[in-house]
Amino acid sequence: MGNTESGMRAWRIYFWFCVLQLIMNYRAAMMSTVAWYDVINWLVMLQGLIGLQGQVYKLRFFSQKVWQRFFPLFCVWSLMYVGINWASNTTNPPDISSNIGYVIILMLTIPQCLALYRYAVNWHHLPAKSKKP
Repeated sequence: MGNTESGMRAWRIYFWFCVLQLIMNYRAAMMSTVAWYDVINWLVMLQGLIGLQGQVYKLRFFSQKVWQRFFPLFCVWSLMYVGINWASNTTNPPDISSNIGYVIILMLTIPQCLALYRYAVNWHHLPAKSKKP
């Protein structure tokens, strides 16, 4: 997913997919018991969505230092969250569909980590004054 028109279209689709994923995750959790790590995950993912939106739509949010510090936190938390969920899985040992689900979640997180990295590093390429999306 590059900076070409089709590449930017793919990033926009990915951004809206992540928004939908966060909403669906929140709605599903409201119908069950919410763990402490789910609350932390929503906050981290929401901040990650803000950064993803900034990268995709060329907007500046907060400061470059915020994103330089948030990028590694986001990547580490994403790995930890999958690990916590895997460890708390009630089936012993976890069935193959659960394991595949965790791998898919990790694979879907990689583009967001890439976008947050680019957002933190390429801050100077963004317009000084943000335009409305």
